Amino acid sequence: MVWDLLVLIFYFLIVFYFGFHFAKNNQKEEDFYLAKKEIHWIFLLLSLVATETSSLTFLSIPSLSFKGDYRFLEIALGYVIGRTIVAFYLLPSYFSGNTISVYEYVGNRFGKSPQKTISLVFTISRLLGDGIRLYVSSLPIAFLLERMGFNLSSDILGMIALTTLSIVTIIYSVVGGFRAIVFTDVLQWFIYIFGGFFALGLLIYQLNIPMATAVSELHSLGKWNLFIFDYLSSGECTRTSFTVLSQYILYIKMH
Repeated sequence: MVWDLLVLIFYFLIVFYFGFHFAKNNQKEEDFYLAKKEIHWIFLLLSLVATETSSLTFLSIPSLSFKGDYRFLEIALGYVIGRTIVAFYLLPSYFSGNTISVYEYVGNRFGKSPQKTISLVFTISRLLGDGIRLYVSSLPIAFLLERMGFNLSSDILGMIALTTLSIVTIIYSVVGGFRAIVFTDVLQWFIYIFGGFFALGLLIYQLNIPMATAVSELHSLGKWNLFIFDYLSSGECTRTSFTVLSQYILYIKMH
């Protein structure tokens, strides 16, 4: 448990380093919000993926795949369609001007009233969504502190973890700006990708059965199902199409 806490502290130190290291590059408003548009697209791509993979994903998706199959990936397919539309049709219009935020673009194009409305809707949705994600992120830290023997109630440990995460996030993002946020996301991407492969390798190692046998057993249980088109009467095909379409619309709405 002590090593877990040391790893967590080391991660916080790296995040602080990103924040204060990139702070010297923020000379103007454009530097803070856009990083002069100098960040390579690969880093932006990894940052985007890491941003949309929250603590809720880590805690909920394993249980979904354990109880069911891979049909939750239909959501990701809808995201891919939505991202393609955004990249080819919305981003060129946005970057063709000198606007710093999408809300400024909406204000210049449609007026102040739509700009304020969209800003308000986005702020409320972010507060609700990110509040839940931040709370869920604090649960493992609170559990770690409890297992280390801190003689405090679970509620107090949760508040300590929640406050710590909030302070760290505010400091590195406010001080470092867009650059710090992007490269912190990239770091998180590498951490959870490595962690995912490590967990998969450890799971395979502890199965003590041939890999081919495990794959065959999962197939017989229907765990590899992604799309179901075999039986229209059950409504599964309709549900699949609706899930992909709804996530496509959701992604367009969010961007």
